[in-house]
Amino acid sequence: MVAQAVGDLPEMVSRLEQQELDCQTGGGTVPVPVYCELLACYLAMDPPNLTQAKYLMQRVPATVKQGEEGAELVKLWAVGKGMWTRDNPAVYAALAGPWSSGVEHIMAKLGQGFRDSQRKLVGEAYSTIKISDMALYLGMSEAEAGAMAEGAGWGWDKGSGIVTPRQGREDRGVVPPTEEQLNRITNFISYLEN
Repeated sequence: MVAQAVGDLPEMVSRLEQQELDCQTGGGTVPVPVYCELLACYLAMDPPNLTQAKYLMQRVPATVKQGEEGAELVKLWAVGKGMWTRDNPAVYAALAGPWSSGVEHIMAKLGQGFRDSQRKLVGEAYSTIKISDMALYLGMSEAEAGAMAEGAGWGWDKGSGIVTPRQGREDRGVVPPTEEQLNRITNFISYLEN
């Protein structure tokens, strides 16, 4: 089975789900490559459709999972389990191929998309982070993480190993000073009491 363009994941998922249904209603068995491509598509969607991936793995017969032909499916599910439990090192370890030609392009898209989303998350969640922790979150070496930080315009103190991400957040409005907030709350409570 030849994979379609990876940019068209929803259409590919729809086609593969229909193919799975057709095989099951026709009294036959679903080919393992269909399961593999469908699972890879669920994981590569933005955001990942982990719930559907989990249900797919529950539908797959145990004999397929335990057989030699199901080895790639089990490896794909290791990526899904890592994503489900938010275990980034496990995700990156499981993403390390090799993959069959049917899922290779999908997994490349998943790997890049996952790394990009983690980079964005680090940029939004941290004001400072150790380069070792950032490298762990992004699944790369400290040198690669440092180069990525510099490329993104983030500050990196090589002596202390601290990265200062530029905040990618949009301005959420001006927060009034604390004293002004306190006065507003006091006035509101006094209004409610009277």
